[in-house]
Amino acid sequence: MQNAHFLQKIPLTNHVQRIVLHKFAQENGLIVYDEYVDDGWSGTNFERPAFQRMMSDIEAGKVNCVVTKDLSRFSREHVTMDYYLEFVFPEKQIRYIAVTEGEDTEKGLSDFIPFRNLFNANSP
Repeated sequence: MQNAHFLQKIPLTNHVQRIVLHKFAQENGLIVYDEYVDDGWSGTNFERPAFQRMMSDIEAGKVNCVVTKDLSRFSREHVTMDYYLEFVFPEKQIRYIAVTEGEDTEKGLSDFIPFRNLFNANSP
């Protein structure tokens, strides 16, 4: 089983995100290792405390899967987001899943990822 690592960042939707993510984990045999919530931080900032803590856990080999409700919950900065999906996570053998968008690195990401990331970068 994979250890799922949840990352959230918008306080108003935390409850809904938790429901979606826990249901997904249960239905897909993922073990929830931890949840990281970056309240009050911009999704364009990769220095967010919970994000940094997540990356420390990834470096320490504590998790092998990151699950978010959608791509924008991971980041709203498209260039760095693409870098993580195309280089950082594959190098560290980290599976990434964006639940509501059906994106999963284990199955291969769709060609729409760069467009979604660009749209997210320009959304409030």
